[in-house]
Amino acid sequence: MALIAVGVLGILFYVGIIRWTMSQGFFHSLLITVFLSKIITQTSLLTFGFRETALSPVIPATLNIGQVKISGGKLLLIACAIAVMVALYYFMRKKIGIAISATAENKDIAALQGINTKKIFLVAMAIGCGLSGIAGGLAVPVLSASVNMGIGAFTRALLVVLMGGMGSMLGL
Repeated sequence: MALIAVGVLGILFYVGIIRWTMSQGFFHSLLITVFLSKIITQTSLLTFGFRETALSPVIPATLNIGQVKISGGKLLLIACAIAVMVALYYFMRKKIGIAISATAENKDIAALQGINTKKIFLVAMAIGCGLSGIAGGLAVPVLSASVNMGIGAFTRALLVVLMGGMGSMLGL
């Protein structure tokens, strides 16, 4: 459900806002995304408060390997993450995945090759948001839900983008 719900929200966000800022450049789209993130965070803070909420584990059992104890929820999280990575790997080998890679590399040349770049941006936004929905849905039972639960990952991702070069597929 998280995949579908967050994917649909991503599509609505793309159609309503991102599509109009893309002509202004990558930096404007990045700023509007950060702005919306802050609006959602502050609305959540006002609505739910700052307390962390723990959910009951999906699999209450633990696996003991020597002196290491691994909860069933963490094993499920690892297994699901591997399954999602394998599915995404094979998806990116299909025609639409290759079109996504080509559009990300250079949207003008991809359009000259007959790729509908507007459709590809929409699909990529839905997939990216859907993957974040899956990640949140899998991580909440293992960790806990809080207003700032994604800020660490966001900060690291932003640093990677800024250090690797904005819009650079090679990270140069």
